[in-house]
Amino acid sequence: DFDQLSTGYQFREMNGDITFRKPDLWIDSLDLILNGNRMSMNGSAKYFIAFLFIPGVKAFANLDLAADTIDFNSFKAPPASAQEKKEQTKKSGEADIPDLINWLTSKLEFDISLSAQKIILQKFSATGIKADVTLVNDELQIKDAAMKTCGGEFLLNMHIGKLSANQHPLSLKTSIKGVRMNDLMYSFNNFNQSTITNKNITGTVSTSVSFTANIDKNYRIIGSSMNGDLRTKVKNGSLNNVDGLQKISKYIFKNRDFSSIEFADINNHAKLKGTVLDIDTLNIFSSVITLFISGTYDFNKTNT
Repeated sequence: DFDQLSTGYQFREMNGDITFRKPDLWIDSLDLILNGNRMSMNGSAKYFIAFLFIPGVKAFANLDLAADTIDFNSFKAPPASAQEKKEQTKKSGEADIPDLINWLTSKLEFDISLSAQKIILQKFSATGIKADVTLVNDELQIKDAAMKTCGGEFLLNMHIGKLSANQHPLSLKTSIKGVRMNDLMYSFNNFNQSTITNKNITGTVSTSVSFTANIDKNYRIIGSSMNGDLRTKVKNGSLNNVDGLQKISKYIFKNRDFSSIEFADINNHAKLKGTVLDIDTLNIFSSVITLFISGTYDFNKTNT
């Protein structure tokens, strides 16, 4: 057992079978508890010894990682010293993710299969997590990432190419099926707003998204390059005791009760071209009011 004081990592009950075969590292089994999270690993890393000691040599890792529960709330670094805080403030404007990816692409290629029975991050939790992550031939790919959360299912596939170039093509496909909206709002702290919270909303949401774009060297999306297709369905939706809606009845629709609004199933299709989101006609039938919405929204606020 040992603790890495600089990071706050606590390693317990480490037990494994690791061998070196010429330049390669083989992990037949490695079990440990990291900050209270039990996990296991097996696989290999080709050219690992040369990678450690010879500049410019790449290692090729093929790993299977499995965990019971991963509670990210347990990973808390120790309090920073005054000097460390000063350095962190100085670096706050620097892009850590691009630096990390640039380092990885120059040093490593890998194919990692991930699985966990459960993950916890602040209020968010999910079960049945699986994903395959590869970094090969200057491309990063996440394949068939799946989890169950908030009563529904989530699936993601993502690809980023040309990692060594100044711009990187991004493609993404994701779907959410049957997620309870109140649980989703709670899990993400109501998305840092208080107008509509997990206490005001019910129903399930399903959505599918197909998205492509280019991202710059700092991994920021270039708005003009965006293309996407979004389909959303809400079932058994309702809004209850939303303060802003109840105030409407003081001025218009005075004989209608906005304290509890139930919705018929809502289906919507929207397309993204550049920074402009084109929304097909959205029909909203509720117990209080009927709305028909269509139009465009420009994220640059120039063509709305």
